[in-house]
Amino acid sequence: MVKFVRCFKQEKNSRSDIFADIIEAILFIFFWGLVIVISIKIENINARVHKGLTGLECIRLI
Repeated sequence: MVKFVRCFKQEKNSRSDIFADIIEAILFIFFWGLVIVISIKIENINARVHKGLTGLECIRLI
C-alpha cells in the first residue's frame, strides 16, 4: 500500500510539476512583457513633457 501511494504521488507530482512550470513560465513572460510596455509608455510620456531635453536627460529623470 505504501509503495503504491509513493508511485502514485511521484507520477502525479511529475505531471503537475510540468504544468506548474509551464504556467509559471507563461506568467513570467507576461509579467515582464507588461513591465517593458509600461516602461516604454512612461519614457514616451517623459519625452513629451521634457521636449527640450535630450534622451539621456530624460532617462536620468526617470
